[in-house]
Amino acid sequence: HGIKGIVIMGRREQFLKDAAKILTSAGIATAICQGDVRKPEDCRRAVKTTVDSFGSLDILVNCAAGNFLAVSEQLSPNAFRTVMDIDTLG
Repeated sequence: HGIKGIVIMGRREQFLKDAAKILTSAGIATAICQGDVRKPEDCRRAVKTTVDSFGSLDILVNCAAGNFLAVSEQLSPNAFRTVMDIDTLG
């Protein structure tokens, strides 16, 4: 069946461009959407970019991750909650 294409979203545009270049060179149609998964409006824009670019959104993969440069036991409750929210909810 294959894929029509892929849309990647992230906060850093240069990383997106670099990844898109690799995917495109492998023959995968690629679109990018700069945004933050913690912002609902950015997520809506990513879905719109997908539908506009490829006609539909068939599969969604969330690879977002939050982290701090500390071991879990040293995180404040707020920092731990932030990591969990990003990792599980986007």
